[in-house]
Amino acid sequence: MAKADIGKSIGTAISCGASLKRIFPFFLVNLVFLVVIAAFFDNAVSFMSSVVMKTISFADVMTIVPAVLSISVVSIVLFFVTVYFEAGLADNARNFWLRKEVSFRKSLKSIKPTYVSLVGATILVVLISMILNFIPFVGWILAIIVSWLFLFVMPAVVISKNDAVGGLEDSYKIFMKNKLRTFAFWLVLIVISGVFSILAFVPLFIAALPAFAAVPAVGFIAALKANFALLIVGGVISSFLLGYVKVFSESAKTFYYIQSKKK
Repeated sequence: MAKADIGKSIGTAISCGASLKRIFPFFLVNLVFLVVIAAFFDNAVSFMSSVVMKTISFADVMTIVPAVLSISVVSIVLFFVTVYFEAGLADNARNFWLRKEVSFRKSLKSIKPTYVSLVGATILVVLISMILNFIPFVGWILAIIVSWLFLFVMPAVVISKNDAVGGLEDSYKIFMKNKLRTFAFWLVLIVISGVFSILAFVPLFIAALPAFAAVPAVGFIAALKANFALLIVGGVISSFLLGYVKVFSESAKTFYYIQSKKK
């Protein structure tokens, strides 16, 4: 098993991410979630007002229940959609690595046979992490270790055509063969993705400044309502930039995986 070049994986991912066709699907997912939250903004504000004033009643609770249920359902749907887009991205990034430009739609078509396995593998990783998190004191540490072991499940299923369990095994083998290098890659990826994510939220923070400034005069909730439109604009821009972060992160994993699989 070959040693992957961390710098090349990260550098190529930065270039790969600078593509509207790859960013747009994830921007769309972020935008849908933003729209759902915005749709229930008034319900949330009313509920928050009741909590702050300590006048919460059964009617207040019932106003927030539809919002919570709707957001939960949308989150579940978006999970499956996101996995589908991530799979398409893994294929598209593989072609980018091979210096081939393929449409994202074509990549999505090519991964359909592996989608069920990918969903299964993703759910397995989530369940394992959740179970480990219940272990007192060390659970969170074990969950982090799991993220190292199964860092490459996505490309392992999409590129190598593994089933769910095979994808986990393949990712595990890559880590075990090059523990220190893979850990270093994970750490670099986390740091850079974290910096990019902070920068992505800058437009939303700037949009929120007028609301923050108005809080002393009119209160937190009134300030939010008065600047709601501006917050939405900031949220849309941040959603787009977070789409880039997603493409960068998943592409980097794909490039590292491809190099690691070379003999």
